[in-house]
Amino acid sequence: SELPKEYVIMTLKTQNEFREQIGRIANSHSIDYSPEHLEEFYGCPYTVGVDIFPVDGLYNDPDKENERKERAKKALEAYGKTGAREDLLRIDSIYSECSDIGASKVALMRYYMTHGNHIYERKMFEEYIELPFENTYVRVPVIYDKKLRADYRNYMNVSKAGGVHCYPVYSEQENILREHIGRNPFRYTMNNQELLGSVGRYIKKMTMPVKAKDHRRVVFLPCRAKWWDSMEGLWKRAASDPNLDVSIVVIPYYDVDYNGNVYNEHYEIDLFPDYINALDYKEYDIAAQHTDIVVMQVPYDDWSSAMTTPENYYSGSLIGATEELVYIPCFDPEDSDVDGDKADMAIRILAEQPAVVNSDKVVLKSERMKQVYLNKLIELTGEPTRDYWNQKLVMMDELGWGREAICDATSRLEADPEWTALIGTDEAKKIIVYYISISFLVENGSSAITKIRKSLDTIAESSDKVQAVLVPQETVLTDLERIDKGLWEEFQTLTREAGHTWRNCVYDLEGIAVRHMDKWDAFYGDSGVLPRQCVLRKIPVMLQNIDV
Repeated sequence: SELPKEYVIMTLKTQNEFREQIGRIANSHSIDYSPEHLEEFYGCPYTVGVDIFPVDGLYNDPDKENERKERAKKALEAYGKTGAREDLLRIDSIYSECSDIGASKVALMRYYMTHGNHIYERKMFEEYIELPFENTYVRVPVIYDKKLRADYRNYMNVSKAGGVHCYPVYSEQENILREHIGRNPFRYTMNNQELLGSVGRYIKKMTMPVKAKDHRRVVFLPCRAKWWDSMEGLWKRAASDPNLDVSIVVIPYYDVDYNGNVYNEHYEIDLFPDYINALDYKEYDIAAQHTDIVVMQVPYDDWSSAMTTPENYYSGSLIGATEELVYIPCFDPEDSDVDGDKADMAIRILAEQPAVVNSDKVVLKSERMKQVYLNKLIELTGEPTRDYWNQKLVMMDELGWGREAICDATSRLEADPEWTALIGTDEAKKIIVYYISISFLVENGSSAITKIRKSLDTIAESSDKVQAVLVPQETVLTDLERIDKGLWEEFQTLTREAGHTWRNCVYDLEGIAVRHMDKWDAFYGDSGVLPRQCVLRKIPVMLQNIDV
C-alpha cells in the first residue's frame, strides 16, 4: 500500500501466475508507450524491475540442516514433475523455516539448495556502508569484498559472455516495441539520405582531390572532461606533427530528455588538464574558420535521449565546416572476446550512429573493434559497401599523424601544483598508489594493519626508486570509526607514521592522487573501481593478499 499505484510486487504470495522463487518489484506489467507513462518514468516504456534476494538462516545443528535439505530436495523434485503452485509454496516454506536470529550462517536459498553456494556468515550483514551508485547511494555490507568473492569468486575478472540476462537487459522488449511501431523510438537508425551524402562526399574527394598543404589546421572538439582520455592519444600524435597546427576547443553539452527537451548546460573547460591549453568555444567560430581537419567525439547529433551539444557541433553540421571530419568515439570500450558477447553488442550499437555515417574517418583502437564496426555496417548497408566502410574505419597509425608522444614529465609537474605538493618534484621516482579499502580493514582487523606495515616496509627498501602514495577509500574516513573504534585508532596511528617510519610514503588524506591517475606508474592494494580503471589505462596492478 505504500508503493505508487503503478508498481507491482511479484512474489509467490501476491501473484497467482508468478512462478519464481525470488521476488521482484516492477514498475508495470507490460510495455507502456503512452505519453503519461513515459512522462512518469523518464521516457522508459519497458517493464523495469528490482530483484529481491532474501537470505534465510541455516540451522546451527548440522543434522537438522541436512534433514531440511533432504526435504527441500524432494519438494524440488516434485515441483519439477508437476509444476504445481502448491509444491512451489511448500518449497518456499521450507526455505524460510529457520529464523536468521541466532543463526551463525545465512544463505540465499534458491542457490544454496540447488548448487550448495551463496552461503554467508550472518555477521557479514550486521554493518553496512553507503557507496555511490548512479545518482544515489546504496547500503552494502561493509565486508563487501568477501560477499562478492562468495558469490562470484574472482569478481575482478570481467566476463563479457554468458549470464542469465540478455544484453541489453531490455533488448527483447525493445524488439517487441520496434515491431509494433515500425521503428526504434530511442536510437538513430541508418538514414539512407545521410549515407548517400557521405558516399557522395567520398567520391568527390577521390575524383576532385584538394591540393595538398604544407601546414594544416586541426581542431579537437572535446566536451566532457572524463572523455578526454579517449581523445588524448590522437591529440598527442597530432601535436607532435610539425605539419599540423593543433588547437583544442572545449564545447558545452546539455541534458536532454526523451522528447528532446533541453535542460542544464554543462561547460567543463576548467576540468580539463592545464597542459592542453584549451580554448573557449566562444573564441573560435568553427563555421567561419573552415578548419582543415575537425576531430569530434560525440556521435549522436540529436539522437541521444540523455545529452546533446549545440547543433553547429553535430556531425551533420561539421561536414560543411571542414575539409576532413574525423570522429574518435567518446567511449573507450574494451574489445569483445567472441562474436555476439556483451562487449560485441555494445560496440555494434556505437557503430550505428550519425557521426559514423557523416565523418570522413572513424578512428578505432584495434583491428578487432574495426571488424565489429565493419560487420555491423555491412549488415545495415549491404556487401557492396565494404570498400567504402573499410577506407573510413582506421587505426591511429593510418592517419599518418606524428608519432605516439608522451608529455614531458617536468612540464606536467609544473602544470599540476596540487600533485607536486603531494609527492614532491623528484620525477625520477616511480609512483605506486597503495589503496586501502574499508572491506579489507574490517574483514581482517589488526592483521590488516600488520599487512599494510609489512608492505610499506618492503616498498621502503626501494626508497631511492619508488614513491608510495597511501590512499584510503573514502568510507574508511567516514565509517570505520563507527564500525570499529579500536581498528580506526590503529589505522590513524599507522597513517601518522607515513613520511617518518616510511620516508618514501605520503598519506593522501584528501584523495588527490585519484584526480591524477595519468601520473601513476603502478597500483597496489585492494579490489574495487580504482584497480579496474588502472587496467583500462594499462597501469600495472597488483592486489594485496592478507596471506602473503
